[in-house]
Amino acid sequence: MTLVVDASVIAEVVMGTDKGILFARDLRHDRLAAPNIIVAEVTQVVRKNTLRGTIPDERARFGLENFAALNIFLFDMEDFMVEAWELRHHVTAYDAIYVVLARQLKSRLLTMDQRLVEAAPDCAFLP
Repeated sequence: MTLVVDASVIAEVVMGTDKGILFARDLRHDRLAAPNIIVAEVTQVVRKNTLRGTIPDERARFGLENFAALNIFLFDMEDFMVEAWELRHHVTAYDAIYVVLARQLKSRLLTMDQRLVEAAPDCAFLP
């Protein structure tokens, strides 16, 4: 099954948090997909956490260096701009890109963002 993953999930994996370790274990048999904006979003989350002292620089670097090992198929977000615009009253442009990708792939979206789940109820989310 193809599963769309958002930055909230993959950042946990990259940072090696307890939740991230569980996600990595549970996702290892799925085909993962995401819009290419995930690269910048995950990098920003990791950066923010290192500046706060939540994770050490070495762990952050290791996680970012191994991002490619997650084998996430990256889609060009430009392909989803117009449809994402239609969701402007419900979710951020960033989140809309993930929702549109999940819809187009007829896939479920895995996120830790409860607001996104509530704002896009017609999208299939992983419980």
